[in-house]
Amino acid sequence: MPPSRDSLRAAAALREQAALGQALHAPAHAWFAAALQDERGALFDWSRTLLRQYLHDPDHDLPEPLPDDDAALLLDTVDAYRRFGVGVSGHLPAALQAWYRGLPPPHQGEPP
Repeated sequence: MPPSRDSLRAAAALREQAALGQALHAPAHAWFAAALQDERGALFDWSRTLLRQYLHDPDHDLPEPLPDDDAALLLDTVDAYRRFGVGVSGHLPAALQAWYRGLPPPHQGEPP
């Protein structure tokens, strides 16, 4: 299961505030990181279910390109974990990790 929509919206709002130079309340960062850590266990099954919508076997290479809606949802989800320092290695199908690593900056690199 990905982070809840409320968690993603709140995380996006915090990133926007930080980009504007506004101070962030440190305990909020810790709370979001802990919430993502708690939800991380369901990330693998959720991402496989999402990928299975258009792949028979989500463990094979992904077709190019991913459907826009799915790509945006996957990117936002993995980025949320990454931005809050919650590692997702081992919690994503290999094909999805390879897809994420292949994105241009600022999303390039192995998910933590």
